[in-house]
Amino acid sequence: MKSRIVFALYAFGAAATTALFAGVVPMDRDWLVDPSPFAAKVHEVEGRLVLENGLIRRTLLLKPGVATWSFRNLMTDEEYVRAPSPEATLVFDGREVLVGGVRGMPVLGYTCPQDVARYRAEGSYSLAGWSERPIAERLAWKRRPEWSARDLPWPPKGREVALSFTAADATLPPVVVHYEIYDGIPLVAKWVTVANRTGRALTIKTYRSEILRLAESYASHDVDYRENPTELFAISEFNYGDASSKVRDKGLARTRDETYTTQTDYLNDRLCRLEASPQLPSAETVPVNGEWTSHRTWELAFDSTERERRGLAIRRFWRTVAPWTDENPLIFHLTASSDERVREGFRQCRETGFETLLMSFGSGFNLESRDAAYRARYAKLSAEAKAAGLAFGGYSLTSSRRAGSAAENVQGGRPRFGVAPCLAAKWGQDYLACLKDFMREADFGIFENDGPYPGDTCNATNHCGHVGYEDSFITQWRAQTDLYRFCRANGIYVNQPDNYYLVGGSKNGMGYKEVNWSLPRDQQLIVERQNVYDGTWTKTSSMGWMFVPLAQYHGGGAAATVEPLKDHLAHYDQRFADLLGAGVQACWRGPRLFDTPETLDLVRKWTAFYKRYRRVLTGDFIHLRRADGRDWDGWLMCDAAAPGDVRAIASLFNPTDRAIARTLLLPLDYAGLHGRARLRCSNDAEPHEVELDAQDRAKIDVTIPAGGYIHVFAGPKN
Repeated sequence: MKSRIVFALYAFGAAATTALFAGVVPMDRDWLVDPSPFAAKVHEVEGRLVLENGLIRRTLLLKPGVATWSFRNLMTDEEYVRAPSPEATLVFDGREVLVGGVRGMPVLGYTCPQDVARYRAEGSYSLAGWSERPIAERLAWKRRPEWSARDLPWPPKGREVALSFTAADATLPPVVVHYEIYDGIPLVAKWVTVANRTGRALTIKTYRSEILRLAESYASHDVDYRENPTELFAISEFNYGDASSKVRDKGLARTRDETYTTQTDYLNDRLCRLEASPQLPSAETVPVNGEWTSHRTWELAFDSTERERRGLAIRRFWRTVAPWTDENPLIFHLTASSDERVREGFRQCRETGFETLLMSFGSGFNLESRDAAYRARYAKLSAEAKAAGLAFGGYSLTSSRRAGSAAENVQGGRPRFGVAPCLAAKWGQDYLACLKDFMREADFGIFENDGPYPGDTCNATNHCGHVGYEDSFITQWRAQTDLYRFCRANGIYVNQPDNYYLVGGSKNGMGYKEVNWSLPRDQQLIVERQNVYDGTWTKTSSMGWMFVPLAQYHGGGAAATVEPLKDHLAHYDQRFADLLGAGVQACWRGPRLFDTPETLDLVRKWTAFYKRYRRVLTGDFIHLRRADGRDWDGWLMCDAAAPGDVRAIASLFNPTDRAIARTLLLPLDYAGLHGRARLRCSNDAEPHEVELDAQDRAKIDVTIPAGGYIHVFAGPKN
C-alpha cells in the first residue's frame, strides 16, 4: 500500500496573512502577485510632507522643524517610529551639525498628535524648500536582454523627494536630504548630498544619513534584550561580506537610546535606534565647489511573520533596486587558454546552447597583462565569440594576493583574506585601471572578480589615493564600486564573491564549501540541493552561483569527479536538474561541456529546457521541503506574470533507492492561479485541471523514481 501524506507548506499564505493583521491588503490586491495598484505619490498637507504608495507611508513634519513624525506600515497598521529625530547629522571639520530635528517631546516612547504644538525647531539648518521628480538612475546599466526573461524597469518607478536645507552660518554648506518611494513595493530609500559652496575645502569626517527611533515590538525579557525585533528590514550600499562569511552591513547600526527612559530594559540598553552611518572610518575631503554623496540606505516593510513571504519581499527588493541581478546567463568556465582550446570552447558553447565562455582561474589567462599583442589576441577571440552570439571574458584575483611591493599592500590590521593590495595605493589604482582597459579593448562581456575588497582599512600615510587610516575604507570602497559601475555601464556581467549588488555586481556565491566537491558524486547531489534551498531565502536564484567542477577539484579522486562525462551521464543529468530546475547557474568548470554525442544531447536538453522556461525558472522561489536524504525534497519556481500556459514549475527529487509516492499540496497563489489550474507531471504526458483550495493550493499525486526527479508544470485553466 502506498504511503500518502499531505504536506501543509506554509504557516500563512497570502490569504492567511489577510486575517492575521488588521489593514492587510486583501488577497486580490496582494502586492507580491500584482503590484500595479500601488503607485507612489507625494503631497503636502497641513505642514506635513507625505510619501506613500498604499503599502507604506512616511510622514515628515515641516514645521516647526523637519523630522520624520511617522513611518507607517499600511498593510499591518504598524507604526515604526516612536518619536521624531533629526533627518541627518554631519561632522564638518570636526564640528557636528544637525539637519532638521525638533525638541520638546514629553517622552520618547510614543508620540501623540497633540504634542506637536509644543515642539520647537532644532539644529543648525532650516528647510529652504522641497521638490519631487521621478526616480533617476543611480548608475548606468547597459542591458543584456538575452540573459533575462523580464524587462524590469530602470530606473525604478516611483518618486524622489529632495529637501533642501541652508544654514544661517555661512561657513556651513547647503545640504540636500533625498528620499525615494517606489511603486508596487513597501520600500523607501534615503541619502544625503552636500554641495561645497563655502570657498574652502571641507572634511566630512562622519555622518548619519538616517536616524529612526524605532518602536519596540517586545519586552526586553521576552527576547535577547540587545536586539530590536522590528518588522522593518534595512540594508545599505555598504552591505558586503564574502560567500564564506556572514553578511556584514557597514552602513547601518542598531544603537542604544539612553533618552528613551520608559523602555522595559532597566539599563536603557535596548538597541532601539536605527542609524545609517559608516561603521568604519570614512573621512572625505570635499574640494571647493565639489559635490559629496553619502551611501544610500533602503528600508523595506514586511506584512507577515512568515519566513517565505518575508523572503519574497526581500527578493522583490533586489529585482526593484538592482534589476541587473535578474540577468542569468549560462556560463562555461574554461580551464585552458590556447587559441585552439578557446575556439573549441566556443564551438562547445554554440553546440550546447551555453551563452558565455569565461577564462577560468587556473586557465593561464592573465587579465592584468599590459602587452599590446596579448590584448589584441584576446580582442580577436572576443570578436569571434560575439560573431557566434557568445559573450567572452576572464578572471582576475584581487585579494588574498600581494601588490607589486609589500609597501602597497594594506598596512596594519588584518585584511579579511590575510593579505591584500590597498586599492588606494598606486599599484591598486593601476591594477583597477588595467582591468578596465583590457576589458574595454577586448570588448569583453563577462568578468569574474575573485576576492574583491571586503572592507579593509589601511594605516599607510604614503599611498597616493588616501591620506591615512581615516579615509582608507571609503576610498577603497569607491574604487571597487567604480570598477563594477564601469562593468554595468558596458554590459559586462560580473561574478564577484561579495555583496556588491547595489553598486553594479551581478552574482555572488550561493553559499557552499569548495571541499564538498571532493565528496563522492551521490553525496554531492544532496549537499548541492541543500545549498540551493538555503541560499535562496533572501537572494533570488539568479543572484547566487553554485559550482560543478567537471574535472577533479580539491581531491576526492575518481569517485568525486564528473569527467569523463560520458561515463557519468546520470550524475551529469542530475546536476543540471538540481541547478537549472531552480534557475541557478553554476561554475561549469573544466576542459569541455561534452565528450560524446550522448553527452551533447543531454546538455542540449537542459539548456533548451532552461531557455524555454527561463522566466518561470528565474522567478519566485517557493521552498517546499529541504533535502535531508530521508524523503523527497524540492521547490516551486513561479511567476504570476509569465506569458503562456506555464506559470509555475515544481522540481521534486528522490534521494532514496526506492520510488516515493506522495500526495502533495503545491502553493500556487504566488503564480497568480486561483480557483482552478492546469497541471502536468513530466512523467505523465496528459495535463489535467484541478480545483484549488481556499489558499490556492493544488492537491496532486506524484511518484518520484528512485534516485531521480520529476517536474510538475502548472498554469491557468483552458
